[in-house]
Amino acid sequence: MSKKDIVEHQFKKGNKMSKGRPKKLVSSILAQLKEEGELVTKSIVEQTYQVLMSLTQEQLIRIGSDKEQPMINRIVAKEMLGKKGFEIIEKMMDRANGRPMQTSEVKQDMIVSVLGNLEIYEEDGEESEANDKD
Repeated sequence: MSKKDIVEHQFKKGNKMSKGRPKKLVSSILAQLKEEGELVTKSIVEQTYQVLMSLTQEQLIRIGSDKEQPMINRIVAKEMLGKKGFEIIEKMMDRANGRPMQTSEVKQDMIVSVLGNLEIYEEDGEESEANDKD
């Protein structure tokens, strides 16, 4: 393909073949989606997870294959029944109930530096100065 072929098909200034993207396209699509479904809030997700975790295997199978169910229900039900079901349930519990408190142990060593006759030491993130030793 030559450069001449490319130039022929380039957009030319002043060409008003299309009106461009309609203004507020995202807003209009969002409004349409809100009419077709409901806004899923954090509390709805948490409640959905809590209810799904209490269902039997047969109920989860039915929900996972029911095309009339919202996608969140279908996807989560199928994942709960899959190979990584325990990990999914663990993540759902973290999301619905919050993660359990985790503790960490921190050890700190003391660093002593001697500058001339002035001794500076650090302990627990604080610096202190000792008087001259003579």
